[in-house]
Amino acid sequence: MNASEGKVIEFPGQSDGVIGGKRKRSHLNHAIPINEIAATSNHQYNGGEKMDDSKILEKYMEKVDTDRRETEKHLLDDARERETRLREETINREERFNESLKNYQKESKEREERFIAVIEKLENKIVEENEKMKASLEKSEQKIDDSVKNLESMKRTNFWGQVAFIIGISAIIVTFITQM
Repeated sequence: MNASEGKVIEFPGQSDGVIGGKRKRSHLNHAIPINEIAATSNHQYNGGEKMDDSKILEKYMEKVDTDRRETEKHLLDDARERETRLREETINREERFNESLKNYQKESKEREERFIAVIEKLENKIVEENEKMKASLEKSEQKIDDSVKNLESMKRTNFWGQVAFIIGISAIIVTFITQM
């Protein structure tokens, strides 16, 4: 076993962060085990194969490229997830908005129907009161007409009663004078 096995070399890069409201672990593997990268050109790798600096750099570039592709894939997947979630939220929001519009329309129609019912009830009461007032007015007119006729009759009766009284007194005076 080599003394370098189990040790790793850390490379600076993207750290853990928040992506799309969720804590994400960086998809880049910035730690490469030392046994994969030889520090010198004489270092053995992969079962005794000797690696020079260009092979080490090539391995490192392959690893970085693979990590970059994985990161791009994960970012693309995250973007698709976000787009899908936003689309669903928009659809849900539109459905709730349409539902609230329907509820408002229904409530408005019910309010309008209640308002119309109240107006009709008031109109019926007004018509009923007008008919009662007309009937009462007609009764009053009839009573006034009857009272006027009664007064006219009493006036005639008084007039003719006075005429009869005068004639009666005159007849008594004439009789009294003639008997004397």
